[in-house]
Amino acid sequence: MSIEQQEQLTHSLCKLGMSVYQARVFSSLASLGPSGVAEIQRSSGVPRTKIYEILEQLVGMGAVEFQSGRPVIYNALSPEILVDRMRKSYLNAADEATRLLAEMHQTGRNTNEDLVWTVKGNVAIRRKASLTIASAKTSILIVEPYPPEVSPANSSIIKSQQKKVKTRSVCILQPGQHFDENLKNEDFIEFRRVANKIPPDSDKFFKELRSPMISIMSKASCLIIIDDVEAFVGFPNKSDDSKSLGLTLRVPGLPYMQRLLFERVWQQSTIKIRR
Repeated sequence: MSIEQQEQLTHSLCKLGMSVYQARVFSSLASLGPSGVAEIQRSSGVPRTKIYEILEQLVGMGAVEFQSGRPVIYNALSPEILVDRMRKSYLNAADEATRLLAEMHQTGRNTNEDLVWTVKGNVAIRRKASLTIASAKTSILIVEPYPPEVSPANSSIIKSQQKKVKTRSVCILQPGQHFDENLKNEDFIEFRRVANKIPPDSDKFFKELRSPMISIMSKASCLIIIDDVEAFVGFPNKSDDSKSLGLTLRVPGLPYMQRLLFERVWQQSTIKIRR
């Protein structure tokens, strides 16, 4: 693959949702063939401090496979297959959003009473969080600030759900927060720390979203998204229990967009804590 072709592939992958670093690494691997980390880093130009994280992200996306050993060897999925998969995923998401919006329009069920439900008090918030997790049919995403409370409290429900639905539990640490090594036993929780600096390859759109979204999560006790169609957000008030609120959102398309935005923001502005 020529340098020009690599640049074209990088540009196309960015349009389909990859970050610049992800696209550079994948394009380099597609050109190099099976390679070690050092060779990939030299070819892609991605900083050494980021190369392992980017490769881990690509493996998680199913774009790259690896072979254990010394050194670990990485190999890119066929670019044609990957781009086709990403294109189909994008089109399917668009079709699903269109279908949901059409259903909402046809039924006329678009009032606040139908789309937003509220519970009050910390006990009610904890109970509703558990019920939301238990009701998932296809997927669960839990995002909460550090230290985690919702995921550990519902570990038995989450582990039971893992047998039949796709689950992901993410806990976000703010800069300067100390990570408790005793939490290593919570192996189903993914701990991530907010980076002090925004990576230079971050999209302008997500740079603008980063601060308000991280601010929201520092105030909320949790964000739970199930099946990409329902979201529950808890806002506790430690000084006045009557002011603690939990909101269930069933606005068509909103939970799905929330998941995409949070995944993109923490991908571009947080660092996974290795345990």
